[in-house]
Amino acid sequence: MKQNSLIVLRPVCFFIFMILVVLSLAGLLITIWFNKVATVEKEVKLIAHNIHQHFISEIHNAAAFFFPNNASAINFARILGFSLDNNNNLPFPNIESKVAPALFQAFSTIPYLSQISYIGLNGLLFAYGKDEDEPYALYSNSTFPARKDAEEKYTWYLQPANRDTGKLYGEATKFPAPALVKASWLQGALNSTNGYASVGTGWRNLPQDVLLLNTIRLDGNGVISLGFRMKPLIDFLVAQMGYHDGSMYLVTTDWDLAIQGLPNSRVILDGGDQVLFQLSSRDGGQLQTVGNISCNGELSDHILSIGGKKSMINCSPAEIAGLSFVFVLVVARDEYSSLVHKKILLALALLMLLVGALVILICIFVSLIVEAARREMFLCGALINQMESTQQSERKSMNKSLAFASASHDIRASLAGISGLIEVCRSEVTKRDPCRSEVVENLLQMEACTRDLLGILNCVLDTSKIEAGKMQLEEQAFDVEQLLEDVVDLYHPVGMKKGVDVILDPCDGSVSRCCWAKGDRTKLKQILSNLLSNAVKFTTEGHVSVGAWARKPCLKNEMLGSTQTSCLFKFHRAKAESESFHGDPNRMDFTFEVNDTGKGIPKEKRKSVFENYIQVRETALGQQGTGLGLGIVQSLVRLMGGEIGIVDKEVGERGSCFRFNVLLTGSLSAADFWLPNKAHSSRVVLLLKSAQRSNVLQAFMQRLGIKVHAVKQHQQLRPTLNKIKQKMNLSSHSSSSSRSVPLSSLDGIDQNKQSGLVLMVVDTCVGPFSEMSGAIADFRRDLSSCCYTRVVWLDSATAEFDVDELAAPDLVISKPFHGSRLYQTIALLPEFGGVPPRRGGAAEREEEEVGKPLMGKKILVVDDDPVGRKIATFVASQLGAEPFCCENGAAACRLVCESLRGGESARFDCILMDCEMPVMDGSEATARIREVEGGYGVRTAMVALSAHSKGEEVEKMMEAGVDAYITKPLNTHNLLTALSPLITKI
Repeated sequence: MKQNSLIVLRPVCFFIFMILVVLSLAGLLITIWFNKVATVEKEVKLIAHNIHQHFISEIHNAAAFFFPNNASAINFARILGFSLDNNNNLPFPNIESKVAPALFQAFSTIPYLSQISYIGLNGLLFAYGKDEDEPYALYSNSTFPARKDAEEKYTWYLQPANRDTGKLYGEATKFPAPALVKASWLQGALNSTNGYASVGTGWRNLPQDVLLLNTIRLDGNGVISLGFRMKPLIDFLVAQMGYHDGSMYLVTTDWDLAIQGLPNSRVILDGGDQVLFQLSSRDGGQLQTVGNISCNGELSDHILSIGGKKSMINCSPAEIAGLSFVFVLVVARDEYSSLVHKKILLALALLMLLVGALVILICIFVSLIVEAARREMFLCGALINQMESTQQSERKSMNKSLAFASASHDIRASLAGISGLIEVCRSEVTKRDPCRSEVVENLLQMEACTRDLLGILNCVLDTSKIEAGKMQLEEQAFDVEQLLEDVVDLYHPVGMKKGVDVILDPCDGSVSRCCWAKGDRTKLKQILSNLLSNAVKFTTEGHVSVGAWARKPCLKNEMLGSTQTSCLFKFHRAKAESESFHGDPNRMDFTFEVNDTGKGIPKEKRKSVFENYIQVRETALGQQGTGLGLGIVQSLVRLMGGEIGIVDKEVGERGSCFRFNVLLTGSLSAADFWLPNKAHSSRVVLLLKSAQRSNVLQAFMQRLGIKVHAVKQHQQLRPTLNKIKQKMNLSSHSSSSSRSVPLSSLDGIDQNKQSGLVLMVVDTCVGPFSEMSGAIADFRRDLSSCCYTRVVWLDSATAEFDVDELAAPDLVISKPFHGSRLYQTIALLPEFGGVPPRRGGAAEREEEEVGKPLMGKKILVVDDDPVGRKIATFVASQLGAEPFCCENGAAACRLVCESLRGGESARFDCILMDCEMPVMDGSEATARIREVEGGYGVRTAMVALSAHSKGEEVEKMMEAGVDAYITKPLNTHNLLTALSPLITKI
């Protein structure tokens, strides 16, 4: 409560302090303001003097802009004079042909030009002008009359002119001719060599058509007159000059103009430099002179009383485009002081308004602070409650994850028991009454449902273990390429049922050179299985391809990799890989890619697919799932030191492409398993049903230097073989008879006469077997003795042909055609030795066919779960063994001790030991049994039974002395696999 009071009082104290500061500041500012007023008034006179000086400077600067107008007239006159002959009586046709075009060109290009004229000394005239922006021409084709009584014969004509060319059109009308001979501006121009400037109206004498006339003499040919409109010039002057709220006048000897002048006032230039000010009465009476001032260019201020008010008058002469002007500026003397006083009072009012507004704003500010403090206290309380709720939720979530992780053994064991019991029931029903197909079918459905339930629970339990931080890696040596082949072979039948081909792409063959690696095989298989399962599930047509390649981790490779991940993440990951590489030089970066032609994932939803319990509706429509798969995959990939992402496809390509990498311990072999012998040259003909598989195999074989002919349809097989046959027969005649291709796997062929092998890989599902075999038989019939063939038939369950009808060297290989089957086929070529290679130092493994491999063996089953004991007993009996059971580790120790005392005939041959049991668990029982066996000098084979494939539980059992372990559910296959290395010891 005390703290809340302090929070409320804090803004109140701040408010009082701000009020005192504002009042003190306002009083100080007002005092300083009035002290400055006197100083400002003293500076008024100085300002007026500066205004006068600035006014004169503005006049001269503005007048300088009009100098090009006068220069334009002089230059144009010179150019026109050069083009004319020095003839005083220039005929009118010459004026039309030479003078008129030049006049129109100048009329069109010189700015502000409103009228241009040529006047000959004999009275001939041609001029251009504008009437409301419409050009017209004014001309006289007759000379001055010789007598005064013939003046009516001297006529001018007005005619419209074209805006673009200046050509005359329309009807010419008569125009009254002015008295040019008496015009003062014409006489002034004839008497001046630099031209004559004046102010007047245009030829049409319109009141608004006031022009600045620049007239220049042409030597012996008359004059040129350029008329510039005064209004744009005056507007430009007004824009360039400031008259400080006064009145300005522009005066010449024969023209004056008032710009914001005083009412009923006029300024006249009275010869020389005298300027007269005249005022008229309000009723428009006679003008009266109120005073005159001298304007001789000296910097001085004149004061006159105009209309009862004293005014300050500034004047200055100036020359604009050759014409002398006088500028007069009239400013009321009291205007400066009143202006200053107005500004002072306005500023004072604004200051007081500012102070009042500041006080109001401070009040509002303080009220907002108080309200914010109240809200802050409320939000703090809500935040504390939310934090407590969040912490409680996190504890509950962690406890749930820990509980799931702890209970995963019991859950998996129960499901394993259900699955085992179903298998036992199915076997018993099949033995007793094979005709009861409904019971067997129901049991099969129950078994399938149990497997699905086990898969879902495995996902949930794995997620819980990852969240609880109990997921660990298990290092073991394994064949990466064999793992890929096993996973692809597992899902190939599933894809074939949907019409989708599942392909294993060998890529660059780097995985073959580093096939043995050390890492967590189970997790890598889980990642690949999950991605491949999703790809097959969501692909309805086309293919699914799986590829992999290996490389040394380095920063350059990572920065040049896929663009799916951000550059910052790639840099940190590449740095970590580089550090890992320096710590372990055998570290390898394995990259895997799963590419499908399914529906694809929208780009905006690619990040969300890796979140738990998230499914993309566009892709998962009609499909079921928990949405945990890709989340677990991403966690496992990151646990193995890699990253997963979705790679962008080319425009127009369908489907998705998942790419991930993991770090494993291994090394690239320096030996190249697929280095061909260039002394041989074989050909391979591919006739496969899947076009994508054909393209993948063709690219791989061509990378090895093999000549490949891909046949798309079975109808093209015969023409292709005929072309190959012609080439090989020609080659056999031109080659040496001593050439040979060693191939020990072929019998009945003279190797000294072999010149080439044609290996045909034919899919039996492509077309009719009889048609394809007939084409191959025709190919072999007339083939040269130095050439030989071999056919590899790809078998399928639906193929109908007799194996006994095949030729002796032909082979039958079951689908899918990739991996070891592909390498076995390539090894038939003489370039690669003619025998399958022993890649990576591993020999071929032959499957041992057995009926009752454990016949006569005694097996002790130790499990606290009755269901587990029943399943283990059934599996051991199936393999021919005699099972014995006990419920915990203590009972197992007693039975083993009794059997050891009974001699060799009473001893157990194998012990199946569960890990978690009451009274005494499996690890303790195993350690005691090994201790007792040490006194007798014997060692019984022991296999641990666990619901987990790895972890602390399995490690404890291995340390205690078990020889192997089996992950539940137990069946004949995994038991026989675990005991196979121990059969000779039993």
